[in-house]
Amino acid sequence: MLGYDLHTHTLPAGATLNSPHIQVFITLEPPLSTLPPLVDHFDSIEDPHLLKHAHTWLKSQQEAYPTRNVSTTALDMYGNRIFLTRYITPQNPPQQLLPANTAENVFHSMELLTRYVSHIPFIPDTITFLGSCDIWTSSEQFLRMLAGDEEEHAILLCNYFLHLGQRAWLVLGHALPEGPTAYVLTEDAGGGHRLWNPCTGKHYGQYDPYSPLWSVGCVVSDQNIWANIQPYEDASRISFDLNNSAHWRQLFSPDMEPLQTIQLGTLQYTETNAQETLALRERIDRNVRDHMISLRSGLVTRWNRHCARILQSILPGLEEQFSSPPNVEQHAELREIMDSHKMFGYPLHFGSYDATRIAHTVEKTGIHLCEDESVEYSLAVYVHAYPNDIISIWVFIAALIT
Repeated sequence: MLGYDLHTHTLPAGATLNSPHIQVFITLEPPLSTLPPLVDHFDSIEDPHLLKHAHTWLKSQQEAYPTRNVSTTALDMYGNRIFLTRYITPQNPPQQLLPANTAENVFHSMELLTRYVSHIPFIPDTITFLGSCDIWTSSEQFLRMLAGDEEEHAILLCNYFLHLGQRAWLVLGHALPEGPTAYVLTEDAGGGHRLWNPCTGKHYGQYDPYSPLWSVGCVVSDQNIWANIQPYEDASRISFDLNNSAHWRQLFSPDMEPLQTIQLGTLQYTETNAQETLALRERIDRNVRDHMISLRSGLVTRWNRHCARILQSILPGLEEQFSSPPNVEQHAELREIMDSHKMFGYPLHFGSYDATRIAHTVEKTGIHLCEDESVEYSLAVYVHAYPNDIISIWVFIAALIT
């Protein structure tokens, strides 16, 4: 936030500075039980003997650990039950997001790919397919529809990591706030593990206390599925040594031939139209200005164009350095304005375009409530275009008081 100071002297001795977090406990009275999962019979391309074995394996796992998120098959768009391993295979990301051949650039590219995947709109299957079935689409279908839930995001990101030569797995579990979810697990050269949330673009070390993933049910690769049979399910308390049969129970025999993938070998990408990107930026700018004026009904709303030009020059840097955003207050021209004005504001980020959400978020900042007669506002909008019509939106709104 621009114009606000964090008083670090209030931190207790030995404490580290982290992002603000709020813990919320919510209960219902009377308690409501969740609906049982849909049980139905669908066609399948799989071997009947394998399906029978998978059914027995899954039933025993659910009896032993009924609350854990474990699956063996998924329903595709054609109504067929297929094994989850068929979704996992190396797939090429957009060429401009690929790294140079250094370990540092590979990790940066993994962060960039996670951000790219997180910008694909999240839409639950119940809305996309108008039913109660959990349908898993292929990566090509996902990119074509530009809509999917946790599984589609996680599969695409996992396959991108595999393309980079990384050790990566799909993880099914439970997280806050989404409940049943899918993450991506990676292993670095030193044997450490990292969990990637493909829907938010964030990643966490295995022992990070701020990780939202509180339960690990199973791990999926292109060759096998491993169910967590450890006493604990929290990622920070379990071992990810999949070769340890006391900790993980595998579905297929290790000497079984991997099942053929359903994914395309090469994904095709198109460049996002630059004129449409510019038109979208202008539309967002106009909508936010109109909304600010309507919120300040009865008050004069002045716009400082000089400051807006400075804010506009800052926004591309926020997108480029998303993993460690620069301190915007260190911008030389902005410092000159802040020397003569009291200034506060917010750089707001949106992973996809939603006019109502953008307007509501600007309103929630409360920046329109300033009634000082000398107040001026500045607004800058930046739309960064990724391949396949995937965008990243920044809105910087600020208030200046002489």
